[in-house]
Amino acid sequence: MIADCGYLKGSDYFTEESRVRGQQVHKACHLVDLHAPEAETLDDVLEIMDLGATIQPYVAGWLFFKRSNGFKPLGHETPLCLTDLNVAGTPDVWGTYPDGRLVSIDLKSWKGQGATPTRASEIQTAGYKLMLRQCLGFDAAVRLVVKMPGDGKFRQYLCQNPMDEALFRSCCFIWHDRANNKLIDGLEGPSEE
Repeated sequence: MIADCGYLKGSDYFTEESRVRGQQVHKACHLVDLHAPEAETLDDVLEIMDLGATIQPYVAGWLFFKRSNGFKPLGHETPLCLTDLNVAGTPDVWGTYPDGRLVSIDLKSWKGQGATPTRASEIQTAGYKLMLRQCLGFDAAVRLVVKMPGDGKFRQYLCQNPMDEALFRSCCFIWHDRANNKLIDGLEGPSEE
């Protein structure tokens, strides 16, 4: 929906390879948090489970992020929906900081990005925040995009634009209006599907 509203400009870097890598990184981070919740280093994880060599630097970056911020995950990769907006999504990770603040995180396995998150990612984190609040009663005070480029490090982007939630809602309304009026290329069948 966000892409169809024009917020994903220059998406040529989204390839089948990057999609698969992203799925692997998400799953590996989830499994590490589930089966090695106290692990602080990659060596700690490898004592408990096997990880492919190509995924290890991403997991090391995730562990570095958690260690640096004192982040404790509470949930991962749960499909949620907003019935009032007729939209669903799968927030990546949510949890807490040591001071008790609730945090929602969108994980990225980007190689490069720059000093700010993509506008699409900021709006996406707002949608996840709405879903977590409505479905789980989890009202995140902090929205982050955490990029792990595969070098054992991370970069975190704070998403704090006060317009993000309104823009996410607007994207949903616009997308459904465009879909219902057959203005989206490649969308076939009734909009209920």
